[in-house]
Amino acid sequence: DPSLGIDPGNLPSRVARATLAKDRGWWRRAEEDLKEALTIDAEQKHAVHALADLRIAQGRLDEARQLVDELRDIAEPDAITPEWSTLATKLALEEGRFDAAHDLLADALRRFPGNQHLVHMNADQWRRRGVTTRTPAYVEDARVHLLALLRDHPRHIPALATLGSVEASLGIATWRERFRSALSILDSRRSRVEDRHLSRIQTRAAWARAEMEVGEL
Repeated sequence: DPSLGIDPGNLPSRVARATLAKDRGWWRRAEEDLKEALTIDAEQKHAVHALADLRIAQGRLDEARQLVDELRDIAEPDAITPEWSTLATKLALEEGRFDAAHDLLADALRRFPGNQHLVHMNADQWRRRGVTTRTPAYVEDARVHLLALLRDHPRHIPALATLGSVEASLGIATWRERFRSALSILDSRRSRVEDRHLSRIQTRAAWARAEMEVGEL
């Protein structure tokens, strides 16, 4: 995709293109790219990770579980990484196993204290638990965690987007401003072209979901 600066002949770029396709809802194209990448290197960790993430998005959770376990085996002896913990937590949340998700993150945060991605994921698991069980207190806990993360890292785009979703569901008026801030930071950020496109797609998708959840709790 020359317009995005992505070279599909390069293995990491192919995985990046597949991730972009997945976040646009182009699942068939994402799967084709990832399968081709895994044909070249069956143990390419980023490709296995991206395919597991795709299976979670598709609701094919049994296959996702197999890939998450495969990724842990490939990564031995460094199986427990922040990335693996985030993926395993995401799967547990999709399966409705909230206690398992909490335990995974608690273990990961003990191993990697202060890791921004894990701190954000911990907040998001409280959001997911609260929205699913319709328990505002959990969502309010998520907001507390996100505000603390953003005090230390005010340009953390996923945290801003999640905070927008949290405040939308709680009916807090500042929620749209959180998404605007995230997009403004993206516009000013110097990063790889594919990373900016991917983050914009994810942020706008979260904003669209939040529009449908305003004041639900």
